[in-house]
Amino acid sequence: MLKKTLENSWFVGGLWVAFLAYGFFLFNFSSYPKLLELGGGMDLPESHLAPTWEYQSLFVDRLGEQVGLYKTFQLMDLPNAILFGLTLGVTIYFLFSLANMKKFAIGALAIPVLFVIADISENVVMYVNLGNPQKLDNGLSGIFMRLTQAKLALGSISLLLLLVAILVFLMDFLGKRFNWK
Repeated sequence: MLKKTLENSWFVGGLWVAFLAYGFFLFNFSSYPKLLELGGGMDLPESHLAPTWEYQSLFVDRLGEQVGLYKTFQLMDLPNAILFGLTLGVTIYFLFSLANMKKFAIGALAIPVLFVIADISENVVMYVNLGNPQKLDNGLSGIFMRLTQAKLALGSISLLLLLVAILVFLMDFLGKRFNWK
């Protein structure tokens, strides 16, 4: 049953619609634009490759009394993390399956799953750390930094896997179409 769902093009398309729609909402109509404005041009720490304790503290200090918006964003980003990882993973699986590489497809799912785990963990750590916004915990900030780096690396590898899956699918499709095999 799960295999049939993962190999259903309508399911894959629906995931992309849900992911893009939620992302559009999150980054245009949630607290995100206000956070960028309050941050005075600073990226959110989770968008930064090496968000040090100093960077995180400066960003939170700039938010002032509206630090609650950042806590809210951490919670609102959880579905985005899940949708992004699920969409990438299912699409990669779907494309590799179409190219008759199902065993590789199953192994390739591990990277997007690890991405989701890192992203959710990063959000939870920052949410907890914002419990005392006057003084962010140095240890939690360090954990947050490592999770951010892991999330960004795993997300990049997932996108690279998606490109490889697209190329493999196209090569297989064109090979069958023009009898290149």
